[in-house]
Amino acid sequence: MNDRKVLQEVVDGTVNIEELQSRILDVFMGEIQAEVVKGTPVDTGYMRQHWHERRIGTKQIEFSNNTAYLPFHITGTGLYGPRHQMICAKGMSKKNPRHLHVMAWKPRGGGDTIFRRCTRGIRPNPFIENGIEAGIANACEAVMQMFRSADHVIQ
Repeated sequence: MNDRKVLQEVVDGTVNIEELQSRILDVFMGEIQAEVVKGTPVDTGYMRQHWHERRIGTKQIEFSNNTAYLPFHITGTGLYGPRHQMICAKGMSKKNPRHLHVMAWKPRGGGDTIFRRCTRGIRPNPFIENGIEAGIANACEAVMQMFRSADHVIQ
């Protein structure tokens, strides 16, 4: 639906409330999704690509992401997570029973492999809440801007 058409209907008093409500909900859904996707942490981009949105009735929207590791980004892990414990490799090496198991990974920017027996984990990342807040602010501004331009329609 065209914003100009909606404004003309509001001014004329012939606006269909359901259509106006639907248009405003579309604005909110688009702005919130854009902000949540923009704030999603990126390593390979898989989590950012798997956001889905849908309407539930005429007044609700739902955002979902089926990425298995999303909860760990939200709640944190290790010392920063719900259990507040270091993440440690368990057991002994099968090749050499005197050596403990270690975790190994390569840094994102490249470089030598890092070996650690224990690690602190990652801090919680409130990117979803931040995205929702920023999306709502942007959507409110967009709706207000839509109605500010009513001066041109009235003339």
